[in-house]
Amino acid sequence: MIEAAPVGPAAALGLDWKLFLAQLVNFGLLVFILSRFAFKPLIAAMKARRKEIEEGISNAERAKKSLADADREVKALETKAHREARDIVDASRLDAERVRAELLVQAKAEAEREQTQAKERIASERDAMMRSLRGELAGLVVLATEKVAGEHLPESSRRSLAEEAVNGLER
Repeated sequence: MIEAAPVGPAAALGLDWKLFLAQLVNFGLLVFILSRFAFKPLIAAMKARRKEIEEGISNAERAKKSLADADREVKALETKAHREARDIVDASRLDAERVRAELLVQAKAEAEREQTQAKERIASERDAMMRSLRGELAGLVVLATEKVAGEHLPESSRRSLAEEAVNGLER
């Protein structure tokens, strides 16, 4: 028997409604199952991954900023350390100059004191030698006069001769 051909626009396209409805139900079921068990976990995983990437980028930017801040701080500390070192060297140099000047003043004072003491010792020794020389000269003059005169002189004459000889030596 010959079946009658379906009539209508769906039939003209060769569409079977029963088969179409079955395929539509299968497609809906497939979309439901995929969305429930595949797409939702996949979308959740993608969102989590996106969040991790954004946090990583944010952390990298913060780290970059922290590194820049640390670099600036290190440079500032280096500058401060160099300045402090230069100040310490300058202060040490000034202290050394001050100590050198003090030692120079002390050395000059010590040299002057020793020179003064030496002059005093020389003057004292010269005076002692002069006194000794005067006494010996006076004795020699009296002795020479007695020998020339051939007699022993009285004490008053001896004294006057000694004084004349010493006075002649001082001129």
